[in-house]
Amino acid sequence: EQVFARGQRMEQDRRKASRPGRWALTLFGLPFAGAGIGMLLLLLAPVLVEWQQSRTWVPVEARLLAAELVANHGDSTTYQATARYQYRYAGRDWTGDRVSLYRGADNLGGFQEQLGNELEQAFRTGRPVTVYVNPDDPAQALVDRTLRVGYLSFMAAFVLLFGGIGVGMMVWAWRAPAAAAATVATA
Repeated sequence: EQVFARGQRMEQDRRKASRPGRWALTLFGLPFAGAGIGMLLLLLAPVLVEWQQSRTWVPVEARLLAAELVANHGDSTTYQATARYQYRYAGRDWTGDRVSLYRGADNLGGFQEQLGNELEQAFRTGRPVTVYVNPDDPAQALVDRTLRVGYLSFMAAFVLLFGGIGVGMMVWAWRAPAAAAATVATA
Protein backbone atom coordinates (compact mmCIF):
# COMPACT_ATOMS: atom_id res chain seq x y z
CA GLU A 1 0.00 0.00 0.00
CA GLN A 2 2.84 2.35 0.86
CA VAL A 3 4.55 1.67 -2.51
CA PHE A 4 1.23 2.36 -4.27
CA ALA A 5 0.80 5.71 -2.46
CA ARG A 6 4.37 6.70 -3.26
CA GLY A 7 3.75 5.79 -6.92
CA GLN A 8 0.63 7.96 -6.97
CA ARG A 9 2.53 10.91 -5.48
CA MET A 10 5.31 10.46 -8.02
CA GLU A 11 2.75 10.41 -10.83
CA GLN A 12 1.08 13.58 -9.53
CA ASP A 13 4.46 15.32 -9.14
CA ARG A 14 5.51 14.22 -12.64
CA ARG A 15 2.27 15.55 -14.15
CA LYS A 16 2.67 18.94 -12.47
CA ALA A 17 6.34 19.24 -13.37
CA SER A 18 6.03 18.23 -17.01
CA ARG A 19 2.96 20.24 -18.04
CA PRO A 20 4.99 23.21 -19.38
CA GLY A 21 7.37 20.83 -21.16
CA ARG A 22 4.49 19.02 -22.81
CA TRP A 23 3.01 22.27 -24.06
CA ALA A 24 6.40 23.46 -25.29
CA LEU A 25 6.97 20.25 -27.25
CA THR A 26 3.41 20.40 -28.59
CA LEU A 27 3.90 23.99 -29.75
CA PHE A 28 7.25 23.06 -31.30
CA GLY A 29 5.70 20.12 -33.17
CA LEU A 30 2.64 22.04 -34.35
CA PRO A 31 4.32 23.86 -37.30
CA PHE A 32 5.80 20.57 -38.52
CA ALA A 33 2.44 18.86 -38.33
CA GLY A 34 0.80 21.87 -39.99
CA ALA A 35 3.32 21.83 -42.84
CA GLY A 36 2.77 18.13 -43.44
CA ILE A 37 -1.00 18.36 -43.28
CA GLY A 38 -0.96 21.51 -45.42
CA MET A 39 1.12 19.82 -48.11
CA LEU A 40 -1.25 16.87 -48.03
CA LEU A 41 -4.36 19.02 -48.37
CA LEU A 42 -3.01 21.65 -50.78
CA LEU A 43 -0.60 19.73 -53.01
CA LEU A 44 -1.12 15.99 -52.87
CA ALA A 45 -4.85 15.43 -52.35
CA PRO A 46 -6.04 17.82 -55.09
CA VAL A 47 -3.87 16.10 -57.70
CA LEU A 48 -5.22 12.68 -56.73
CA VAL A 49 -8.83 13.89 -56.71
CA GLU A 50 -8.48 15.64 -60.08
CA TRP A 51 -6.71 12.65 -61.58
CA GLN A 52 -9.55 10.38 -60.47
CA GLN A 53 -12.15 12.78 -61.88
CA SER A 54 -10.29 13.30 -65.16
CA ARG A 55 -10.29 9.58 -65.88
CA THR A 56 -13.90 9.96 -67.03
CA TRP A 57 -13.27 13.08 -69.11
CA VAL A 58 -13.84 12.89 -72.87
CA PRO A 59 -10.90 12.99 -75.31
CA VAL A 60 -11.39 15.73 -77.92
CA GLU A 61 -9.16 17.07 -80.67
CA ALA A 62 -7.88 20.60 -80.09
CA ARG A 63 -5.98 23.22 -82.07
CA LEU A 64 -3.06 24.86 -80.32
CA LEU A 65 -3.18 28.66 -80.25
CA ALA A 66 0.14 28.91 -78.39
CA ALA A 67 2.64 26.58 -76.74
CA GLU A 68 5.84 27.25 -74.85
CA LEU A 69 8.24 25.57 -72.50
CA VAL A 70 9.03 28.21 -69.88
CA ALA A 71 12.36 27.87 -68.06
CA ASN A 72 12.81 29.62 -64.72
CA HIS A 73 16.44 30.05 -63.71
CA GLY A 74 17.31 30.46 -60.05
CA ASP A 75 19.21 28.19 -57.70
CA SER A 76 18.04 25.42 -60.02
CA THR A 77 16.22 25.51 -63.34
CA THR A 78 12.55 24.64 -63.28
CA TYR A 79 10.30 24.13 -66.27
CA GLN A 80 6.65 24.62 -67.02
CA ALA A 81 4.81 23.49 -70.13
CA THR A 82 2.25 26.11 -71.14
CA ALA A 83 -0.32 26.18 -73.91
CA ARG A 84 -3.55 27.76 -75.08
CA TYR A 85 -5.86 25.65 -77.20
CA GLN A 86 -9.27 25.68 -78.77
CA TYR A 87 -11.60 22.69 -78.88
CA ARG A 88 -15.18 21.94 -79.83
CA TYR A 89 -17.46 20.08 -77.46
CA ALA A 90 -21.25 19.70 -77.43
CA GLY A 91 -21.58 21.94 -80.48
CA ARG A 92 -19.74 24.86 -78.91
CA ASP A 93 -16.18 26.21 -79.18
CA TRP A 94 -14.13 26.43 -76.01
CA THR A 95 -10.67 27.75 -75.17
CA GLY A 96 -8.43 26.30 -72.48
CA ASP A 97 -4.96 26.71 -71.06
CA ARG A 98 -4.63 23.91 -68.54
CA VAL A 99 -1.83 21.61 -69.56
CA SER A 100 -1.66 19.01 -66.79
CA LEU A 101 -2.82 18.11 -63.30
CA TYR A 102 0.26 19.86 -61.90
CA ARG A 103 0.13 23.63 -61.64
CA GLY A 104 3.34 25.57 -61.71
CA ALA A 105 6.90 24.81 -62.67
CA ASP A 106 9.04 21.99 -61.32
CA ASN A 107 12.24 20.09 -62.01
CA LEU A 108 11.14 16.63 -60.88
CA GLY A 109 12.05 14.34 -63.73
CA GLY A 110 11.60 15.43 -67.33
CA PHE A 111 7.80 15.60 -67.41
CA GLN A 112 7.47 19.37 -67.92
CA GLU A 113 10.31 19.51 -70.44
CA GLN A 114 9.01 16.59 -72.48
CA LEU A 115 5.41 17.83 -72.52
CA GLY A 116 6.52 21.39 -73.32
CA ASN A 117 8.70 20.21 -76.21
CA GLU A 118 5.88 18.04 -77.60
CA LEU A 119 3.42 20.94 -77.42
CA GLU A 120 5.88 23.38 -79.03
CA GLN A 121 6.49 20.90 -81.86
CA ALA A 122 2.75 20.35 -82.41
CA PHE A 123 2.18 24.12 -82.43
CA ARG A 124 4.99 24.75 -84.96
CA THR A 125 3.70 22.06 -87.32
CA GLY A 126 0.00 22.82 -86.84
CA ARG A 127 -0.66 19.28 -85.60
CA PRO A 128 -3.79 18.95 -83.42
CA VAL A 129 -3.50 17.60 -79.87
CA THR A 130 -5.88 15.61 -77.75
CA VAL A 131 -7.36 17.34 -74.73
CA TYR A 132 -9.59 15.80 -72.09
CA VAL A 133 -12.84 17.65 -71.46
CA ASN A 134 -15.00 17.45 -68.36
CA PRO A 135 -18.44 16.49 -69.71
CA ASP A 136 -20.14 18.09 -66.69
CA ASP A 137 -18.26 21.38 -67.18
CA PRO A 138 -16.84 21.65 -70.71
CA ALA A 139 -14.90 24.79 -69.78
CA GLN A 140 -12.56 22.43 -67.87
CA ALA A 141 -10.04 20.64 -70.04
CA LEU A 142 -6.44 19.55 -69.88
CA VAL A 143 -3.87 18.19 -72.28
CA ASP A 144 -2.18 15.56 -70.13
CA ARG A 145 -3.80 13.70 -67.25
CA THR A 146 -0.79 11.57 -66.35
CA LEU A 147 -0.39 10.69 -62.69
CA ARG A 148 3.29 11.35 -62.01
CA VAL A 149 4.49 8.77 -59.51
CA GLY A 150 7.81 10.58 -58.96
CA TYR A 151 6.07 13.86 -58.13
CA LEU A 152 3.60 12.15 -55.81
CA SER A 153 6.37 10.18 -54.09
CA PHE A 154 8.39 13.36 -53.56
CA MET A 155 5.39 15.18 -52.08
CA ALA A 156 4.37 12.17 -49.99
CA ALA A 157 7.90 12.01 -48.53
CA PHE A 158 7.58 15.61 -47.34
CA VAL A 159 4.08 15.00 -46.00
CA LEU A 160 5.29 11.97 -44.05
CA LEU A 161 8.53 13.61 -42.92
CA PHE A 162 7.11 16.91 -41.68
CA GLY A 163 3.71 15.59 -40.65
CA GLY A 164 5.22 12.52 -39.01
CA ILE A 165 7.76 14.54 -37.04
CA GLY A 166 5.15 17.05 -35.88
CA VAL A 167 2.45 14.57 -34.98
CA GLY A 168 5.07 12.27 -33.43
CA MET A 169 6.35 15.08 -31.19
CA MET A 170 2.86 15.96 -30.04
CA VAL A 171 1.87 12.35 -29.36
CA TRP A 172 5.13 11.68 -27.55
CA ALA A 173 4.70 14.84 -25.45
CA TRP A 174 1.38 13.63 -24.10
CA ARG A 175 1.72 9.83 -24.16
CA ALA A 176 5.31 8.67 -23.68
CA PRO A 177 6.03 10.29 -20.27
CA ALA A 178 2.79 8.86 -18.85
CA ALA A 179 3.73 5.36 -20.01
CA ALA A 180 7.25 5.71 -18.55
CA ALA A 181 5.87 6.94 -15.19
CA ALA A 182 3.38 4.08 -15.07
CA THR A 183 6.25 1.62 -15.53
CA VAL A 184 8.23 3.24 -12.69
CA ALA A 185 5.17 3.28 -10.40
CA THR A 186 4.55 -0.44 -10.84
CA ALA A 187 8.20 -1.41 -10.26
